[in-house]
Amino acid sequence: MERYNKTYKTECLEIYRPATLEEVKSVTEAFQKHYNEERPHQGRSCRNQPPAVTYPILPKRPALPEIVDPDRWLDELDGRWYPRRVKRDGCIQVDGTSYYIKQALAAHRIMLRLNATTRCFEVFLGESFIRVRAHQRLVRRAHGSGSLH
Repeated sequence: MERYNKTYKTECLEIYRPATLEEVKSVTEAFQKHYNEERPHQGRSCRNQPPAVTYPILPKRPALPEIVDPDRWLDELDGRWYPRRVKRDGCIQVDGTSYYIKQALAAHRIMLRLNATTRCFEVFLGESFIRVRAHQRLVRRAHGSGSLH
C-alpha cells in the first residue's frame, strides 16, 4: 500500500496537480486504471506485469457487518485481572493513561478485574472489593486523562 501511495503521489498528483474535487476524481480514476491494467508492477508476485493481468479474478471479500460493536474486544478479556500500584496522587495507569482511584490508597497495590457483561472494572484491595468503575471512563481518550469517579 505504501508503494501505491508513493506512486500515486509522484506519477499522478504531482504531474496533473488537480485543483478541484472533480479533477481529483478524474485523474485518480485514470491513474488507477493505468496502475492496475497497464503499468508493469515490480512486486515479486506480479513478475513485472500489471496486477490485473497477474490476478484477473480476485477472491470475494466478506460483507461488512450491519452493526459493529466497539466493545466486542471486552468479551475476550472478561474476568482478566490487572495489577496496579496507586501513585501518590491516587491515580493508576491503564494503557498509558492516568485514572483517579483514591488518594487514601496511595502506594497500595490494587487489582482491576474486567467485567465484560457490565462493561466495568471491579477494583480490589487484597481480597476486599472496593468499587466498580464504568468501563467507558477507562477507554483511552484522545485528549487528557480520564477519571474513575
